[in-house]
Amino acid sequence: MLIAVINVGKALGSTTVATGLAAGLASRPETSTAAVIEADPRGGDLSLLAGVDPAVGLLSLAATSTKNAANWQLLEAHSHKAAGVPGLRIIPTSIHTASLENQLQAFWVDVGPTLKSLDEPVVVDIGRYDGAAAAITPLWIADMIVAVCSGDAASLARAQAELSSEAFQDLNVVPVINGSPWSLDEIASTVGLQAWNVLEWNPRAANAIRSGHWKPLRRSLLCRQLSQLGEQLLPPTLTIGTRTQ
Repeated sequence: MLIAVINVGKALGSTTVATGLAAGLASRPETSTAAVIEADPRGGDLSLLAGVDPAVGLLSLAATSTKNAANWQLLEAHSHKAAGVPGLRIIPTSIHTASLENQLQAFWVDVGPTLKSLDEPVVVDIGRYDGAAAAITPLWIADMIVAVCSGDAASLARAQAELSSEAFQDLNVVPVINGSPWSLDEIASTVGLQAWNVLEWNPRAANAIRSGHWKPLRRSLLCRQLSQLGEQLLPPTLTIGTRTQ
């Protein structure tokens, strides 16, 4: 199963949501393992946050998997164990380089369909969606797209317009709100955006998630919400409009 996570509008939080989703899936008995791939065309900082070497990660996986069929063992060989989640594998990327977008585009064309066919869940952090080919291709391949939206009125309206555009037609998109003073019903009636949940953003929990140290704060509301989202993404149907209390 391949899940892509993007920021829409000017939202932030795709790395936290992607890593938290993967951690929650890796903690479930029916999955027990999961991977998070940092595939932001602008580069990323997951290796710095998790304290791992980016030389072992997406680019080394891309160089190898174009010659070999991608499988879970290959992902493990080009990933790092998360400090606080035994079944979670972290696959970071490098800082932005001139060739990174082309490398990512080639990677998704060659390897994306194989990753989708794996039994283990693979969560991909795309970062801010801007229409670049390296961001569009994994969205076409993914089973599910989690779209992170900011919770203020202007950002919600912008997110609704973007997700209603032709680029997202026929794609399976699940919007989540990165903190908002409004309820799901108020958001839906005001801007027409049907979101899964309003995430209770906790900076301390978000930092722990991104660094791979999930365990100490796994009972925080943000961690529980992301675990619940991962649980609902596994079955063929997703419950829209639920809130973790």
